Amino acid sequence: MQVLFYHSYTHATNSHVFPHDLTGSEMDRAITLHPIKVPSVMYHVHNEILIRKKAKLELQKIELKREIMEMDTLLDSPKEGLDKVQASMEQSDFDFLPWVFITSKSQIAHNMFNVKRNHERSWKQILDRALDLAVNQLNENAMSDGRLLDQPEIVYGYRRFHPLSGIQLKLNVKFRCLKFHGKSSKSYISKYIELGAHLSAPEVREVDLKSNAIVHLILPLSGKLKEFKRFLSQFEEVCKGKDSCVLLLVLYKSASYLETITSVSQSLLKHKIRILRVHGTFNRAVALHNGVMAVNDTELVMFVDVDIHLNVDALFRVKTNTRLRSQAYFPIVFNQYDSKLTCGANSCPVDNQTPEDGNFRFFGFGIASMYKADYVSSGGFDLNIRGWGKEDVDLYSKVLKTNTTVFRAADPGIVHIYHPKICDSTLNVEQTVMCVNSKAASFASQHKLAQLYFNSRHKSNLTL
Repeated sequence: MQVLFYHSYTHATNSHVFPHDLTGSEMDRAITLHPIKVPSVMYHVHNEILIRKKAKLELQKIELKREIMEMDTLLDSPKEGLDKVQASMEQSDFDFLPWVFITSKSQIAHNMFNVKRNHERSWKQILDRALDLAVNQLNENAMSDGRLLDQPEIVYGYRRFHPLSGIQLKLNVKFRCLKFHGKSSKSYISKYIELGAHLSAPEVREVDLKSNAIVHLILPLSGKLKEFKRFLSQFEEVCKGKDSCVLLLVLYKSASYLETITSVSQSLLKHKIRILRVHGTFNRAVALHNGVMAVNDTELVMFVDVDIHLNVDALFRVKTNTRLRSQAYFPIVFNQYDSKLTCGANSCPVDNQTPEDGNFRFFGFGIASMYKADYVSSGGFDLNIRGWGKEDVDLYSKVLKTNTTVFRAADPGIVHIYHPKICDSTLNVEQTVMCVNSKAASFASQHKLAQLYFNSRHKSNLTL
């Protein structure tokens, strides 16, 4: 009865607990879901029901499309639209897209930095839904067959995403087989199944990219006068003559910087730069938080560093990719390698973005843009974090847990200029590891490091 009338209740805590993921087979067997008394859970269940209805309608659409294709084949009718494109590319490079080898818990791919790693959450959900679908279809004739299959487990398999066909799965699955005709018994069998989730028809939606929002660049600063002058120069170039951005400068030890700022034109100082003074030891999280609190809820803020180079195109993307109470932008920044090793100079052109010049730092979250209202709703920075790093990862994790969508993509217009990194000995273990890893990843490409190593060995051999 508890299975048919799904009752989500824990006696240990005397509370009603409903699973976040409703893709399990127990949900398919249940007649009712009880109790559901929390409004957010009710919306979640309703959403899942709509998703399942949509999936059934899409399946009917695919079956009708297959029937049409069969009729077209019999009538020898020419293919049109996407079908014509797919037919013309059947022998193209798309056919040679490699598959990812998978087991129940891990995946192995040739192009992954970590050759073997756990499934991403999205693929885990896809595989769970695929197994549930397989169990349901294989048990359609369970009564007449006299056996029931359950507890599916992937022994091994393959997956890939085909640009034209959608998600493709080839799975060797182990099932528990319960026989109930004659003498009941329990055993385990393996079946090789293939599943596909076809892409739906493309939907076109016009989006207005015009935005009158002013980007408030929040820059915490302590020291680095030379780098600050460089930042001011490119800031003036990007924002000159436009009501598009404002520099909100959060200053520690501000006396020397005021002299530099006054050297900038009075009009720029009056309209483009605001100064906040903060006392105490430099703390990036506290500085950025104070900067955010200085603007209105409906104003757009962007967290930057003094070593960041930002161009006009990137500023436009910041405005269009950040939406009030809807979307935050965490761009993947191009991180320059040591300029003395890449171009033999103290600095390299920011347009040089080959694998030998640097890389897009996927695990960097320090540069971000969002509206103040969305920052506040996420909980903001952890102001107790001291020293280098971790505050950006913490904020990124918080935003992911809100209703705000995170938009993340490589942005060639935002470049982190190389500078030597010093990892403070007072950092905790987690921050030290993050700092050392970041320092190692910013030195040079693997190819360049190998070249330097073998050249040094060659010279030492010549000396011997």
